Amino acid sequence: MNEKKTLEESGARCDLSLLSEQKRGVLKRRLAYVEAVERRSGVSLKRESIEPIVESLAETLEEDPPGWYSVYRWLKRYRGSRRDPLSLIPYALRYSKRAPRLSKEVDSIVNESISEIYLNRRKCSAREVWKEIKSRILDYNQQNLGISLVCPSYKTICNRISNLSEYEKTIAREGYGVARAKFRQSFGGVRTERLLQRVEIDHTLLDLYVLEDETGELAGRPTLTTALDSRSRTLVGLYVGFEPPSYLCVAECLKCAILPKSWIKESYPMVKHDWICSGIPECIVVDNGKEFHSSHLSDACISLGIKLEHTAPRSPWLKGQVERYFRTLNQGIVHKQLGSTLGQKNYPPNFDPQNDACVGFSDFMAMLYVWVIDIYHQQIHRTLQNTPHKEWQRLSGFSLPLLSRTPRDICIALCRAERRVLSHKGIEFNGLFYNSRELANMYRRSDKQKVYFKIDPTDISWIAVYDPIGQLYFDVPALRIEYAQGKTLWQHRVINRFRRETNKQLGAEIELTEAEQKIKSMINEASSKKRNKARYTQKQSRFKNIGNMNVASEGFKEESFDLQEEKDNIEYFYGNREGWSGGYLEE
Repeated sequence: MNEKKTLEESGARCDLSLLSEQKRGVLKRRLAYVEAVERRSGVSLKRESIEPIVESLAETLEEDPPGWYSVYRWLKRYRGSRRDPLSLIPYALRYSKRAPRLSKEVDSIVNESISEIYLNRRKCSAREVWKEIKSRILDYNQQNLGISLVCPSYKTICNRISNLSEYEKTIAREGYGVARAKFRQSFGGVRTERLLQRVEIDHTLLDLYVLEDETGELAGRPTLTTALDSRSRTLVGLYVGFEPPSYLCVAECLKCAILPKSWIKESYPMVKHDWICSGIPECIVVDNGKEFHSSHLSDACISLGIKLEHTAPRSPWLKGQVERYFRTLNQGIVHKQLGSTLGQKNYPPNFDPQNDACVGFSDFMAMLYVWVIDIYHQQIHRTLQNTPHKEWQRLSGFSLPLLSRTPRDICIALCRAERRVLSHKGIEFNGLFYNSRELANMYRRSDKQKVYFKIDPTDISWIAVYDPIGQLYFDVPALRIEYAQGKTLWQHRVINRFRRETNKQLGAEIELTEAEQKIKSMINEASSKKRNKARYTQKQSRFKNIGNMNVASEGFKEESFDLQEEKDNIEYFYGNREGWSGGYLEE
């Protein structure tokens, strides 16, 4: 028999919460009559003894009395089960309805049809499965004369499908990743005891269009990178820019997290509280984005004594604290602004957040700092039962942790590492030369030696060269300081590539500064046309170096300059074959 076990058989003795309302009502009524007879010790189990007790109780309960013999049977069953109240449930209610029996042939057809039609990515309905079963049974009957299989009803097929494991159904119809996320279990997450023991880092494209400060033109949707301390729930660092997620974003966010942030209140007087969080994390938790597998990040973490931990693929809940923070941020500040996408991918006909945008980038940064420092850090956190600000103060002993490295050492550790051959001209990197008296002295010690240096992609006007004898870094300026000052590595590469391609096409030599001016004029012309605005404004903003307003705004890239990657990320403001865009993209 294909019957479900009773509650007694499953070991759930006398747990009324597992019973339906009907079963509980029947049990309580029968138990009342049985106990009434039981209380009369010495009463014989005969009609003349039981009937008066039953009638008296029925009168009290204001109901029709059951037959004395029924009570007698209830009592015998009750005593025989060692006084288990569940034994008083009628047999008719103890078992669920038995599933209809199908012949082996029909059962096989049903199982095969469900497996082939329903349990796959096509997501066919139960009715389609039923139609297929009817068709297969008809074919079977035609091929086997003398056999007439009966097709089960549509309800039977629905019941068979509903009895399948939801987990297995989700795997078959939506994939293992979806099933894993949908049926994941939480066991309280990772426990931390110390500040900066575990810091989660992630990016998000903000649901908000912002404007350029100077021109008022649309700048695009900035990308926010945040670092969140798991123990105190404080935001220890952030970075906002218009470049796609890259090592730059991670490095600048880490720099913000590690270094003191006393400059905040000086730059933004409207911020009331101090952003007291700083220090080198013990461990940073990241996902499997390409930027998090950069060798630059790995080397920087080793240099700073940081453990780098990657979560399993497609498992955002493994760094759920920072993911939850993004939702809180959107609800708290982003979705309240004009120009917000409200988290929608497909806009209603009369809704265009680009046209509604009215918040400048610097104003947004001011609002962001006020919200993080004066609101988010000062609100009671449900898990902590304390504010993140006070929790950080409590765990740090009301004092900031001392940095074991100087700010310069930290910045150098997060810079991009390179090696080049040292010549009489100094060090050449991406068409720029760097030289100084200290570097000349190194050259005199040994010519054509390979030197190790660090470059900050947010400012290519200088590099830090390592002296193996003195075991220290010293700064070396760019020889073309007027061009390189404040320029990012990405900007320089764009300009340099455009210059080379233009020289090829025109057969003439143009300088880097001239190429830069031509690119700027093309950007201005493109902005005035407002053609394909949403698609290219973020690339324009990136070239104009609109970004974070604390440490730097442009970024560290991966180990090598990948042209295809730049194609995907940039598409050069206008991805057509007009003017200067094509020259840069083809090599």
